[in-house]
Formats: sequence, C-alpha cells, structure tokens
Amino acid sequence: MGLDYIRKESGKPWIKRWESGLDRLKLPTLFDMEFGEEQQLMTARASPNIVLGLGKDYVAQRDGEAIKLCEEWCEVARVDHAPEAILAKIEACGGCAMAKVVRVGLFGDTAEVQLR
Repeated sequence: MGLDYIRKESGKPWIKRWESGLDRLKLPTLFDMEFGEEQQLMTARASPNIVLGLGKDYVAQRDGEAIKLCEEWCEVARVDHAPEAILAKIEACGGCAMAKVVRVGLFGDTAEVQLR
C-alpha cells in the first residue's frame, strides 16, 4: 500500500492539454479560407434622377467599350471601361445578359453589379 497503489486506484487527476491537440488542429476554424466561385462585380454609375434598387435585375448590353444597364427601354446606369472578360461574356450571350445590383453606394449614384 504505497504510492503505486494510490496512483493506480485514484486515476488521473489531470488531463494533458495537448492530448487532443492534433484533433483540434484538423477542425475548421474562423480563419480557414474557402474560396467559392469567382464573382464578376463591376461598378455602375446611375443616370441622373435614377435610383437603383438593391437586388433588382437589369439587362446589361454592350455599348462599345462600356456596358449600359437598361430597365425596359431606358438606360438606368452605365459601366465605363468594363473589363475585357466581362465584355466577352456578354458578347458570348448574344450581346446582352442579366445583371443584379449587389450593393448600392452611400449617395445612391453608384452600385456594384454582378453579371449572371
């Protein structure tokens, strides 16, 4: 009945902190980065006296090196100097595509638009 018996019968009074450390390292955390699909956003400038609606769909048409966003028959916004990749994507769709307003600027004169 010595120290060996006491240790054997009482069990572990403490747990090693690093015992499950490898398992915790494998779990996803707040800082793990996962990249989704690529989003093609562009900044459009609204026409005078036009308010762009958040989440609203517009028709994007190629107009030379620019893209104009139309609602029914009138132009509501314009993207000057659009990237070639976006222009090519619109051209592949027959010259027009749908665009959705993702974010509206603070003063309402600009909006971030995503091509669908």
